[in-house]
Amino acid sequence: MEPSTDTPTSPRRTCAGNSEKHPAEILFTTGIMQKRRTKAEKAADDKCLKDAKAAKEEATKQGIERLALMEMEAEAKASDAKASKPKPRPRPQKWLKKVVDGIDKEQTVSLSISAELMR
Repeated sequence: MEPSTDTPTSPRRTCAGNSEKHPAEILFTTGIMQKRRTKAEKAADDKCLKDAKAAKEEATKQGIERLALMEMEAEAKASDAKASKPKPRPRPQKWLKKVVDGIDKEQTVSLSISAELMR
């Protein structure tokens, strides 16, 4: 079967910037595909990633050591401050009155003591 000539077909229109490019290059620039790498390029990329990871781990290790040193210094300062802090003076305590069955226990005790002293 031949296509009918009654209906006109639309001509293909290519973007002007892509008219002179290789078809695969369009895919690479849009990010749909990636170019293949050689063994040397792969090794160089792997070495760069490994070096970056080692540097990051070293920085983390140094940060932890610095934090531990800061904590030890803070503990030393706290222990020095605690040792040199004056001790508080003893203060007299206030005794609470206990009321049992409507009788003030403190009064009863003081009355019995004064009664014994008078004898």
